[in-house]
Amino acid sequence: MKNTITKYLVENKQIRIYILSGKQIYRDTQRLDINDYEKSLFRKALNITALSNAINPGTQRLTYTFLSKKRTSKISTESFSNNTITGIINLKESELTFKGGTLQTISALNSQYGGSHTSYSVLDYDNLYKDIEQYYCNSEQIPTYLFPLSDEHNSENIVLLIQSLPFANEKIVAKVLKQVHSAKNDFKHATTKIVSEKLSSVLTDWKYLETINVEYSCGCSKEMFLGLIFSLSPEELDTIISKNEKLNVSCSLCGKKYEFSADDISNYL
Repeated sequence: MKNTITKYLVENKQIRIYILSGKQIYRDTQRLDINDYEKSLFRKALNITALSNAINPGTQRLTYTFLSKKRTSKISTESFSNNTITGIINLKESELTFKGGTLQTISALNSQYGGSHTSYSVLDYDNLYKDIEQYYCNSEQIPTYLFPLSDEHNSENIVLLIQSLPFANEKIVAKVLKQVHSAKNDFKHATTKIVSEKLSSVLTDWKYLETINVEYSCGCSKEMFLGLIFSLSPEELDTIISKNEKLNVSCSLCGKKYEFSADDISNYL
């Protein structure tokens, strides 16, 4: 079972719509040995990463790291050019909020971090979807809007992503966003088919483009956790290297543990 993302053009090719059916993400996060709140947060981060995989170039590797204000809790996800995603979650706070924390984004072409670009932004919301919308806005990328449609108990795990193209009429964009928001409550228990049928009936010039599969995989390897090294601050890296410490991580799906020595980290840097 994989996650599917179906792409459409609407409103005279002014707006792109992506519909994620994240059934595999839902199934596999439900199996994790973490509490329901942590499952929900992790699922949202993976949904965002799956949709990012669909809208980014096929040669791009992308890492999101959500860090709490106290810097003791972290969700890190990665998107790969072969349409797979992975991630880890490590929450250590009893009353957790990411509001006031930091979002670190690392993007690299051809899956190589040597030519990567890293950006940081403040998490102004206690809502990962809203934080990603703000990231797209502040980084001057295409305006992007996210609408989680399924409730927490719907295994369809449907999330809608809307992007306005550069030449889009602002009134048309506002109309589409309003229509989707108005219909949002009707989709809590819906299937992907119902969502697409409903939206195609209220939006004009509904044109199907393609459907892609994105797999949430634990085909893990040590290299898949390199993003964690690059998510550390220069001070943290200096401490690990100078004290010859080790960085231990584990796959959130299979539990396999990986160790990065100070020499490993120096070589990767």
